[in-house]
Amino acid sequence: MTKVGVISDTHGILRPGAVRILQKCDKIIHAGDFDTERIAKELDRIAPMYMVRGNNDMFIPYGQLETLRFTIEEVNFFVVHNRYRIHEIPEETDIVIHGHTHVYSEQMSGGVLFLNPGSAWMSRKMSPPSMAVLTVSGSTYKVEKILL
Repeated sequence: MTKVGVISDTHGILRPGAVRILQKCDKIIHAGDFDTERIAKELDRIAPMYMVRGNNDMFIPYGQLETLRFTIEEVNFFVVHNRYRIHEIPEETDIVIHGHTHVYSEQMSGGVLFLNPGSAWMSRKMSPPSMAVLTVSGSTYKVEKILL
């Protein structure tokens, strides 16, 4: 079983509540908009991290990928900052992680989970700051929404 902290849109701020949750995770996925290299390095010290660049990360040499594919246990991930910039989802993708909107969402489409953890910094549209924790076991997973 692997616990994965899913976070996005930190914009230079790491809330203490998010840090406490991430410290209990085996891995971290950040869907972009770190805004500072300091945040990326701090998260990388907490747990091994998968990351993509957000629209505010152009100046950061840390994590320059716009999309990223990987597998945790038997679950296949595809990560992008802005979901609407996806031209094609790779075959055998189980979960698409994205950010950008600052609003938490979980949506199943064609057998794929689209998960936006919201913003761990500041919300939009009256939605509180948030993140998610995925518990992955083999080919199954469970999503937990975390309000910060």
